[in-house]
Amino acid sequence: MIPSQYLEAALLYALAYPPEWYEKPANRDELYAYLVDYYSIVFDRDLFDDFIRNRPNSDAFSFVQDPFAGDFVDVNSMVAEMQFKVHAVGDRLSVFGLVDRAGQKFVTAYLANPEFWRAYQSGGTEDGLYLDSSSSAPASDRIVNFNDNQISDLDSQTTQIIEAVSAQNQIDDEPGLREVILGQLKAGRELIRAGSFRIFVLEATLIQSLTFLVKRYEKEAIGALAAALLGALLKHIGIDG
Repeated sequence: MIPSQYLEAALLYALAYPPEWYEKPANRDELYAYLVDYYSIVFDRDLFDDFIRNRPNSDAFSFVQDPFAGDFVDVNSMVAEMQFKVHAVGDRLSVFGLVDRAGQKFVTAYLANPEFWRAYQSGGTEDGLYLDSSSSAPASDRIVNFNDNQISDLDSQTTQIIEAVSAQNQIDDEPGLREVILGQLKAGRELIRAGSFRIFVLEATLIQSLTFLVKRYEKEAIGALAAALLGALLKHIGIDG
């Protein structure tokens, strides 16, 4: 696991399960103050700001910079909960799975550990937000280009999976989870159709959702389709599967 995954888990968990006194934060100052109160720990503000600036925007959390109004954040707690569940259910041994089981005290423990922040500072944003630390992935901001044949093949496979997921009433009896997965799949398909993208964007959309589907539907047709597409994608972008 890499340090930025821990911060992503802390952020999504706090946004997904807010307390009764929660007020939607409007900027980085309010977001930091909320997380300090939520986890009952004062942690490194500068490194946290670095994380917020470098993470890719999502429907759950976006960082907006404006030359006149300043820096703002856009938060959607409902989507944050769905995204957190996708991570946690997809891999129970991941930091998301651990936070899901152990709760706030687990997050407080690592946020309070100086070694965690030293690890983040030494490379917390260089390995990408979601790539497994054991993979041989290149830098997450590398641009990947697909040729016309690759686009056609991958587009067709992605569409098959989207249709298969659309046919499901729900996933794991979680209202809204199917829609989150479909949103990620469709966003990933648009990247493929564009033919050029940065790895971390594909990782945060299509690869994340495919990994979840492979594990959730391991012995079903959807799982086989997802595994085939995931393997093809990893091969094309230069990551060993």
